[in-house]
Amino acid sequence: MKPYFVFNSRLPKRFGVDGITLFPVIFFAATETEARATGLIEHEMVHAKQIGEIGLVRFYLSYILYFWAGYIRTKDRFLAYKSIPFEDEAYTVQESFLSTKGKA
Repeated sequence: MKPYFVFNSRLPKRFGVDGITLFPVIFFAATETEARATGLIEHEMVHAKQIGEIGLVRFYLSYILYFWAGYIRTKDRFLAYKSIPFEDEAYTVQESFLSTKGKA
């Protein structure tokens, strides 16, 4: 199932992020142009792929457990977020997109 995009959404900011995948909908705080330019669409599409690979319930339960384990360990929401393994792959894809952008 292909995800639907919602741009200029307030939902991501409520969680302190720029985008959030609540499959099958991906919400972006940015405009479509900004989301495309920053690789945010690629980042969130990785999460959609991860959900497809391990399943919706397993993805979200694992994501929440990783977050809370990181938060208990660090007492810092940002560090807890960055410690989630699903985010490693998403940021790698986003950074790769940004590093190759304009090199066609």
